[in-house]
Amino acid sequence: MTITGCLENCCHTETQDIALVPSYRELEGQQVFGFNVLVGGKQGSGGYTPAKALDVFVRKEEAARLCAEIVRIFRDCGSRESRTRARLAFLLQDRGVRWFRQELERRWGKPLHAAGPELRKKHHTDHLGIQPQKRPPDYHGPQLFSVGLLVPVGRITTDQMRGVADLAERYGNGEIRLTVQQNIIIPNIPEDRLGALTEEPLLKELPVDPSPILRGLVCCTGNDYCHFALIDTKGWALKVARELERRTQGQKIAPLTIHMSGCPAGCGLHQVATIGLQGCRTRIGEEIVDAAHVYINGKSGPQPQIATDAMYDVPCEQLADALEPLVRFLPRS
Repeated sequence: MTITGCLENCCHTETQDIALVPSYRELEGQQVFGFNVLVGGKQGSGGYTPAKALDVFVRKEEAARLCAEIVRIFRDCGSRESRTRARLAFLLQDRGVRWFRQELERRWGKPLHAAGPELRKKHHTDHLGIQPQKRPPDYHGPQLFSVGLLVPVGRITTDQMRGVADLAERYGNGEIRLTVQQNIIIPNIPEDRLGALTEEPLLKELPVDPSPILRGLVCCTGNDYCHFALIDTKGWALKVARELERRTQGQKIAPLTIHMSGCPAGCGLHQVATIGLQGCRTRIGEEIVDAAHVYINGKSGPQPQIATDAMYDVPCEQLADALEPLVRFLPRS
């Protein structure tokens, strides 16, 4: 489940069983902010199924209750015959969105509000770099900014984490945010402290303006800690990304995302990336080696798109060769 009030389309809401995305309605003569409701998204076995709009708007204060009713519908009506079909997506597939909305309205006990306008932007945003932010209530000081730091493939050392905490205390108000892209945001930094912050040595390791290749790189845990993963996703992804950076240095590369999952479960959300990689194993002669299937131009958001299969069983040692033309020339959807 994902709940987002962000207009920047920074969360992959369409991959979730339940998604609440920002919207508003005119109710009783007043503009009321709340959420449009989507249901039935998934990754995993069978691939990416984007969540479907229910044509329902819910007030913020009623969102928890509505989501509870959605869960109860799945509890009462979802499949129990097969673990592989125990997902809300399959209930929607079997019964349809119209039935689901009618059942939700019956349990809700009163007419549901139709969905409000879609407020999210079309393109994905990662919140890296220096960004102006809203002023907190009752704050009357200088303009505040957030600073998004790249954490390559989401791996951060103890020393780096302590360093981030120190920066948050010295330049902000001690708060730290973690992003869907496995990065870090330090919020509430006054404008007059930005210059000194950007000169901190730690920002050479956790940059605010990384290359397009590292900027969009996301990985699942990999076989370091997950027994489902077939390969070391983080190790291979970082190695391939560094090589692609070297090969494209000085060239203009259009923004892109590269997501890598270690198995078909898709925890790295490889089906919603410009370039998606699903780890596998393949045979070269008499040797079994780490490899990946390659997918292109998948995305979530207001106009979700299922990725296209591009290549199968590409040995990881050859991934840089296979991906370089895509990084340089693939049209972004």
